[in-house]
Amino acid sequence: MKKVKGLIIAALSAVLVLSVSSCVHFSDLNDLEVADYGIADTPWAEKYGNHRAVVDVADADSAVFVRIPWRLKNSPAGKRIIVVEASTGQEISLIRRSGINRFSGDITFKSNQAGQYFVYYMPYTPDPGWAGFKGGYLLPNVSNYFPSAKEIKSGELVKIESRTAHDSFFPMEVCATNREMSQLLAKEKGKDYLVFPEDRLYQVRMKKYLPARWIKDGERLSFSGTASRNEYYPFQIALYPLKRNLKNVTFAYSGLKGPGGASIEPSRFTCFNIEGFDYTGKYFTKIVDVAKHNIQPFWIGIDIPSDAVAGVYSGYVDILIDGEVDRRVDLEITIDSQLLEDRGDSDLWRMARLRWLNSTAGLDDDVMIAPFSKIEYRADGDNIVFGILNRHITIGANGLPLSIMVGGREILSEPVAFKLDGSEKFTFSKAEITSSKAYSVTWKTSYSSSLASYSLTGKLEADGHLDFSIEVVTGKSCLERPSLSYSLTTEASEYLFGLSGGAQRTPAFARFKWSGPRDSFWIGSAWAGIHCELKGAEYTGPLLNLYKPAYPKLWHNNSLGSISVKKSEDSSVVTVTSGLKLLNKDEKKNYEFAFIITPVKDLDWNDHFSNRYYHATPQNEQVVFNNFDPETYFPYMPLDDHLKTGINVLNIHHAQKANPYINYPFATPEKIKETVKEAHSKGLKIKYYYTVRELTNAVYEIWALRSLGDEIFKYGNGGGAPWLREHLEDDYIPAWYSHNGEDLMPDAALTTSGITRWYNYYVEGLRWMVKNYDIDGVYMDDVAFDRTILKRMRRLMQETKPGCMIDLHSNTGFSKGPALQYLEFFPYLDRLWFGESFQYNSFTPAEFLVEASGIPFGVGSNMLNAGGNLWRGLLFGMTSRYPWFTENHISDPRPAWKLLDYIGTKDFSFIPYWDENSFVSTGDDSILASTYISGDKKRIMICFANWGNSVKKVSPEFDFSKLGLNTEDYEISFAEVDGFQKAGEFSGSLSIRPVEGAILFAVKK
Repeated sequence: MKKVKGLIIAALSAVLVLSVSSCVHFSDLNDLEVADYGIADTPWAEKYGNHRAVVDVADADSAVFVRIPWRLKNSPAGKRIIVVEASTGQEISLIRRSGINRFSGDITFKSNQAGQYFVYYMPYTPDPGWAGFKGGYLLPNVSNYFPSAKEIKSGELVKIESRTAHDSFFPMEVCATNREMSQLLAKEKGKDYLVFPEDRLYQVRMKKYLPARWIKDGERLSFSGTASRNEYYPFQIALYPLKRNLKNVTFAYSGLKGPGGASIEPSRFTCFNIEGFDYTGKYFTKIVDVAKHNIQPFWIGIDIPSDAVAGVYSGYVDILIDGEVDRRVDLEITIDSQLLEDRGDSDLWRMARLRWLNSTAGLDDDVMIAPFSKIEYRADGDNIVFGILNRHITIGANGLPLSIMVGGREILSEPVAFKLDGSEKFTFSKAEITSSKAYSVTWKTSYSSSLASYSLTGKLEADGHLDFSIEVVTGKSCLERPSLSYSLTTEASEYLFGLSGGAQRTPAFARFKWSGPRDSFWIGSAWAGIHCELKGAEYTGPLLNLYKPAYPKLWHNNSLGSISVKKSEDSSVVTVTSGLKLLNKDEKKNYEFAFIITPVKDLDWNDHFSNRYYHATPQNEQVVFNNFDPETYFPYMPLDDHLKTGINVLNIHHAQKANPYINYPFATPEKIKETVKEAHSKGLKIKYYYTVRELTNAVYEIWALRSLGDEIFKYGNGGGAPWLREHLEDDYIPAWYSHNGEDLMPDAALTTSGITRWYNYYVEGLRWMVKNYDIDGVYMDDVAFDRTILKRMRRLMQETKPGCMIDLHSNTGFSKGPALQYLEFFPYLDRLWFGESFQYNSFTPAEFLVEASGIPFGVGSNMLNAGGNLWRGLLFGMTSRYPWFTENHISDPRPAWKLLDYIGTKDFSFIPYWDENSFVSTGDDSILASTYISGDKKRIMICFANWGNSVKKVSPEFDFSKLGLNTEDYEISFAEVDGFQKAGEFSGSLSIRPVEGAILFAVKK
């Protein structure tokens, strides 16, 4: 048994690598008529499926009968059987199948010669592509072979093999037969439920069927295992109710007693299924019931101290049913002398990373996050004045903003107010600070009127995020219209984004009812604004269109609520109301909302233009374009010629050999380390695709995560790739699929739930990658979490490796306005890459500025769909990424980079068309111009773009005196832009076609 266990460890450690050496046989269950199980030396052709029986045939040209005891969860009766002669690879056409059920099947076939034959029993059509699995199982054979009984000779079943270790059902999905189950139940007669402790190497997989492994010894009420000092050591206790449902299963721990009085306290035990910490650091418990005839594994972790004395430790775990101790499992844990510096995290088979599910790392608001500084505050009479990066907020007696100043300029023309009635008169008390940390400050205040009493809690964070909760208790029954109102100056309210759709010039008046997946809006200008999020829904993160949460109940008020914007000459008034609502006497209502003051930080244009991204198409993408091979045209590592263009940031997407499995860059550590080392040797910073929303089936802890119900993986109707169908059976939603070639297993991802403890694992995983892989940041693709996780990521990254970067991509179809839904992320992002589905050629300037550029919010952006529009993009400091393939177009920002190199991306000035310092006038509102000026002012680039529907002829005027320069000192000409325009003399006029532009250079003589 010791040898078999060692082989299992080796196989499990290699579960994600298909080149498993040698055929591993497992025979410890042979007395239960379980076949030997093994893994193929070399994976066979995928078209034959993932499972086969190896049969020895003694006679040539004979009818061979074999019974295959496959012991499956589901019968393969509806799938084809294929028999192949091992030595020749020839498929046998004469086959008869009978007695096919989930336990076994009888196969008779005509042999050509003596030797080995392979019987494949779940073949399917592979899908060599990506996105969603498009293959399927082959239909069953029609039995076309009818040998007589005299002709039939028995073949010898040698073993059952899996194509790869990851495909194997052994040992935890090798089902007990009905006869074996009857014998077990007879043996355990009188028990309400059975208890099966299990080692971490044997993750419990099945929900309804007992593995044959459990039949041999029956119920066990003891567990032994071996751990190292400083290791986080998990194991399982599985329960199988026989007679009744088990209600509210919990556990009590004795702790462990070791040699010489050494001990491990009960507080070092936890059960992940029933307790933990959510992603905000809040402790929670869950009630877990176990239904009759269902298997529920409970994962229990022991936090072994680093100073533990080596030796044997004993203790027990009591099983409590509905609060009453019912059974006891004795524990014997041997702690060896080895000290694990990393708690065991580097060895996936140890399962030590399960503790990451309860991580609270990065939540400490006493730790600052760059580039923000400690919040300063002071009393000003009854008010509190806060100072944060480039912004000052004055909080009045009602706890709401009285004044908001950005860059020394006021943006509020009227204070923020919350009322039940427009004529309400208040009695105020003074706002008091209740918590003060470096990164956040909290205050409370109370006030009252003849209608109600109000209790407000407010919180300001150093990034400009303001969170408010107002509890209203009415003194009498009344029909009122609760409302939030504030007014912005005209200069700070040029654009409106959200509510009715995309960004637009703020209208004279607009009123919006609740429609579409929206809970927030932004009103502001390029230099300042306020994002307002209305809270109270169960889920308030991004991807509202994907998760479709209910609206915030109080604000929505059964569709009676509304949001209005009224613009006058001096200001824009915003009113959010729940509409008429009956409030009963002494009834409590809690109205919640949040503001983000924009921009969240200063946009560093030097950094923006100096960091140039290489972002290659995944290598398995089948692109047909000019007859090139995508693997050679889009190498994951930039070629030397690419590097000469200034590329210095490398994003490694998933579905590449350097990162094959989506959102789990832990399966191929050596390949990732090799890639990072190569990138750094070329002077590149390297970031890996790492996000949530979906998670590969290659995740080592998949069965432990499944044991948590729908906490991590969202429940659904199943389907998708064969691996998912064969192993998970049901209660899941298939997501991303990619084939990954023949040398790596396919990636078949699952949809994750909206808010999960996987967020905790995610941030710990990022910290681990930065430390152990030496990566320089992360590339995120449409995530479901909120700003809390971004703060944690930033803290842990700057603690581990200062200078790391975070890059966010969004598909517009998921987020329905990514700049709006992700705005709360922007303080912690280095670059945006929105625009999968953006139609740049039909965007208005308002849409380009607000939805695409990131400028109003303090974050730079790249263009995506079809490579963007060079002319328009340069007006907003935007280029694309090289060489992403999109819409049958290779994104190529190199012509733009060449222009920028001529100006110089250090110490230059960027003056956009809306800036008061713009010195270019076109005389046509549809022709806009932005300017780039070198640090020494010897070279100036003037970029024009046409937003009209026809060819425009303009004669631009240049007032160089605004720059402190003389016009006559400069010579103006057309710039050379590869593939766009030729260099030439400028005669004083421009002719620009729709959606195109022109670029001039003004060079000092």
